[in-house]
Amino acid sequence: MQKKSQLLEFERLPAAEVEKFISALRQADDWNLFRINPFSFAGEHAISPDIAIDLFIHAARIGLVDFNYNMICPRCGGVARSHHELDAVEATDFYCALCTASTPTTLDDQVEVSFAINPSVHKVSLNPPESLESYNRYHFSANYVISPELAALRKKLIRHLLVVAPGKAKRIHLSKGRYRSFQLVSIETNTSITV
Repeated sequence: MQKKSQLLEFERLPAAEVEKFISALRQADDWNLFRINPFSFAGEHAISPDIAIDLFIHAARIGLVDFNYNMICPRCGGVARSHHELDAVEATDFYCALCTASTPTTLDDQVEVSFAINPSVHKVSLNPPESLESYNRYHFSANYVISPELAALRKKLIRHLLVVAPGKAKRIHLSKGRYRSFQLVSIETNTSITV
């Protein structure tokens, strides 16, 4: 693999760690090649966290992985937006449609840096609307530590996932029952409406 040879050219990267790194990436499924946290990766593959950071940064330099700057909602842990360039990050605030709230952009607290395999190396094929579980895995940051109470609230409030193809329509029947309002959220456009 040409990318492996390029990584081995960086003197500060130990060859054994490069081997482990490349082997782990080759064996990873698509979900594990998307929004990779270098610290979690280091722990899972017995690599020093400092070396893992160096591996990912050098891998980004050679086009093996890409940087992602994810705007994390502090209320729900959802990825409201994701950017490949730091200068694309919202300057003042960003909006979370799920929470219907704006959050000031603070790099230390609300911007998560993650990595994803470069599409020229491997085309990640994820289908978030496939199921509610896939949607939750896609939308919510795995790095956002949530309380058991928030996990229970998410499960209670996020009830259904409905996929509407472009140019198509679907009819939704809402029964009041014990609920006073319903929120419909578009994950594609980060917009919502409350009925």
